[in-house]
Amino acid sequence: MGSLPSLNLPQAVQTDLQSKMSDVSIMAPHEWNAHGTCSGLAPAEYFSLAAALAGQASQVLDPVFRDGGGRVSLDAVRARLDAEFGPGAGKRASLTCRNVEGAGMVAYEVQVSLPPIVDLKSAQPPVSLKDVITKGPPLSAGCRRGAVPR
Repeated sequence: MGSLPSLNLPQAVQTDLQSKMSDVSIMAPHEWNAHGTCSGLAPAEYFSLAAALAGQASQVLDPVFRDGGGRVSLDAVRARLDAEFGPGAGKRASLTCRNVEGAGMVAYEVQVSLPPIVDLKSAQPPVSLKDVITKGPPLSAGCRRGAVPR
């Protein structure tokens, strides 16, 4: 497992992130520098919150990726979010794909819009994705469909 000495994250947080990121040792510092440094949170608090929300999203969206016959569509992702979290939740998701030689368009990321971190910090713990997802701004579609990485 990659180590994040520069972020000084507790081992439990690193382990949780490892299950959610493709390469924690590269992605976590990038995410911290791009998004976390202006959050007003310590790295451990920021990543604990991010991992908790990502885990909730995974529970809802894993069936869409698992049951799609090797493909996933933005429509299916958005419909699942609407069904689980209420009308309008799906508009807060986009799908990111990239062209992979021999595989075509491969979906590699679902982005979910959230409200500002100040709103997440003031929410009653533990933060529920259902309570905050429709407070974020709608997102543009990104790609419409892609293969699911194996």
